[in-house]
Amino acid sequence: MSFRFSQPRLAGQRYVPKITKHEENLQAQICTYIKLQYPHVIFKSDYGAGLKLTINQAATQKRLNSSRSFPDLFIYHPMQHGDTHYCGLALELKKEGTTIVVTRGERKGHLTSNPHIQEQYLMLKQLSKLGYCANFAVGFDDAKKKIDAYFGRQSFANETIF
Repeated sequence: MSFRFSQPRLAGQRYVPKITKHEENLQAQICTYIKLQYPHVIFKSDYGAGLKLTINQAATQKRLNSSRSFPDLFIYHPMQHGDTHYCGLALELKKEGTTIVVTRGERKGHLTSNPHIQEQYLMLKQLSKLGYCANFAVGFDDAKKKIDAYFGRQSFANETIF
């Protein structure tokens, strides 16, 4: 069996698929970072969130969860920051360059009009009310900063958009 590529490859070149899975790569990087820097921490990354499911799989997934828009990363480690106690850290990971909050115009400072991001925002807001530190993280550096701050390696400021 032979595979056809759109362009001939030179010896030693590897095949790079046209579709890049940015959020999947970001999740892998963050999980590796947590394992190396915080080996004692229990966490869960929702790898299945970005998969294309069949109709039957999607129906099963819907049946097995209380609702949609669960964050991509949950860290099950309670922390105390000043007078505030958090049950854990929930991060909705977004690839670098994703717009969460409008930065100019009449809607400056407001949540973007993307319905998926609005749905995720509502879930993060609900988790925040339940005692979790919950927020968006855009790109590796932002996620790393929020994780390090949560564990006290940087000054903690729960910069929420709530």
